[in-house]
Amino acid sequence: MASSLIVHLSRGLFTFLRPQPEEIRRALPNAEALLPEPQKIFLEDDDATPVIGFPLLRTRGLAALEEALAQYLESEEAAQLAYQNRDTFDSRLFASRWERYKGLLTQAIENTVVSNYGHNYPGIFWLQHSLVVAQILREVPRNMVRRDLTVGREHGDRLKYRVFLKYIDRVVTLTYDIIGRLASELDDVEESLFPRILDLMRDNVLIFTESHISRDLSELGSYFNGHLGIEGREFRHRLEELAKWQDAQLTRDRMLRAAATELMGGNPDDARTLLNQTGWSTVLASHPSYPSDRAFSGDQIQVWESLLVKLKEYEILHALRKMIVPLEWENSELGGSDDGALISRDRSLNTTWVGGPQVLRVSSATRPIDFFAAWVVDPLVERFGLVYDITDFSATISMLGRSEAQALDQAFRMMFRFQRRV
Repeated sequence: MASSLIVHLSRGLFTFLRPQPEEIRRALPNAEALLPEPQKIFLEDDDATPVIGFPLLRTRGLAALEEALAQYLESEEAAQLAYQNRDTFDSRLFASRWERYKGLLTQAIENTVVSNYGHNYPGIFWLQHSLVVAQILREVPRNMVRRDLTVGREHGDRLKYRVFLKYIDRVVTLTYDIIGRLASELDDVEESLFPRILDLMRDNVLIFTESHISRDLSELGSYFNGHLGIEGREFRHRLEELAKWQDAQLTRDRMLRAAATELMGGNPDDARTLLNQTGWSTVLASHPSYPSDRAFSGDQIQVWESLLVKLKEYEILHALRKMIVPLEWENSELGGSDDGALISRDRSLNTTWVGGPQVLRVSSATRPIDFFAAWVVDPLVERFGLVYDITDFSATISMLGRSEAQALDQAFRMMFRFQRRV
């Protein structure tokens, strides 16, 4: 039986992935264990249909992290360009920017790991943060052209992936260091604490480097040129030629049409959908009239089959990234106290009518995610349960947070250890 996560994903709109539970499981066999599950975000109007997603509180800490990330990656661009030109760069500025980003990232990782306890907060954090990284890295080739016209045109795509590899190497190493320290503090094993979603993101470079991929792959020019080392325009042209040939062949070849309908479970009237099925391009290449001079060569078929795996993984994670709902307190500055209603200014969430309200108000019962709070989600319980001591403790640490952050952090970690031992 499909989990609620798989069921929800299967209702989405995808380009390369068929929105079916079995297809999602083939693309990501351990999806339920790897990915965070979105929740219902109820609106202020109880009769309104709730939004499905991850309620994320925009705070000064989160804004500072994203600013520090942008500055560090800017310095990494300058460093990689300097290496390419055998020139010098401002190493002191580079080091200071990395240290600032490292400090903020460490705080967010520690909070999400310590407070996790089955909620997969690290997964939600990396979904949100990876999108911010991708939005910055996609601009690297253009930035390189602005920095150095000749080098940018010739090597900009390749330098983009050098920046990415340096970034991901530093981040994964830092995460392992943090997890090693926390495992010792929490009497746990590193494997259970490490965010496994980060391993997937490290192996699939599209997730950290692309914020949108359309059907014609036009956004992947730098991926083909800089990462795979092949001519992107030629590859895309051959894909289009293959689709045209297949479309024409399906109208005249009954055997091929039957294979498309019965064996592949595809729609023979949609050539591009068929080409997104793993193994189908290999079947086409064995056809007697296959146009090898215009369509994919043998090596290009292997590239396409491998790319399809990455594209389907990307679409699953990107579908969840787009479900992050940014929230803020209506009557407070960014990161201020919880004065007023929780609102979202994300216009994409308002799908009720054209020219709808400027903000979306959510229920006062919503407890948004804050990566820079020791508890990530406020643990205050405003009703009595069976375990009164833990209920009282939840209220106590919420009050501690208003006076001394260090005392709050120590108290919460103590309760975390107690819960794990129990």
